[in-house]
Amino acid sequence: MKDKQISELFQRFEGIKKRIKKGATFNEVRDELKELYIEVKDTIDELADLLDDIKTETLRLKSQTGVTDAYKFVQRLQITEVDVTTFIEKGWNEIAKGNYENAIKILEEVKEKVPDNTKVLNLLGWAYVQAGRFDDAFPLYLKVLQLEPKNTMAMKDIGYICYKKGIYGEAIEHLAKVIRIDNNPTATLYALYYLGLIYLDREMYDDAISFFEKALERGPNLIEAQYHLGIAYEKKKEYEKAKECFRKVIEIAPDSKWAQKAKERLEND
Repeated sequence: MKDKQISELFQRFEGIKKRIKKGATFNEVRDELKELYIEVKDTIDELADLLDDIKTETLRLKSQTGVTDAYKFVQRLQITEVDVTTFIEKGWNEIAKGNYENAIKILEEVKEKVPDNTKVLNLLGWAYVQAGRFDDAFPLYLKVLQLEPKNTMAMKDIGYICYKKGIYGEAIEHLAKVIRIDNNPTATLYALYYLGLIYLDREMYDDAISFFEKALERGPNLIEAQYHLGIAYEKKKEYEKAKECFRKVIEIAPDSKWAQKAKERLEND
């Protein structure tokens, strides 16, 4: 069924609705509605039969050649955007609970069906990162950038992996590019935060403070940035400023792990 033919069905229905709005009675449009209903139903049935034929032929080819790709192809035909969104939500929930391997299992399953979905690839990569499986995450992010060269969420996470591996030069390069492109608020926010962590590790405290403050300008409730800003001030021996940062962490998210860390810092002073 060509787009033009489908469009004509919609246009006919819109025409009937316009006539009803202008005062046409049910009896006047009944026959047209019935005819249109039958035509649409027949079209749907024909398309459903075609879809079944496609699946059957694909499976037949698979049985003849022994190639499993045909079966995977049929599986991909059966997944909708709603299904993908559901998988992504389940993956996020597992990550939020700290169940990283569960998240990986869920997201790997949907990745088999939609291998080029960048949202799935990004989230699966992040689940790998949280599980400490950096080498598994890295190629996923590279694939995202092949599909979407300006996907700054993937760039940001590559920068984070480089930071965790101690490859500071490459980390800074990737994170700085995220900030230059600045097409995703979340990616830019965390790029600033990660740059602060890098300079904190390198004992370049003024630079670290600058990046943490820029991150907090964009995301005032990013408590991990607030906490590490306090650490940077503490390293500079500016203890009152450090305490102020730690108190803000406790005020913003009193039940968080960062608040617990902040309390420990205040108690040790």
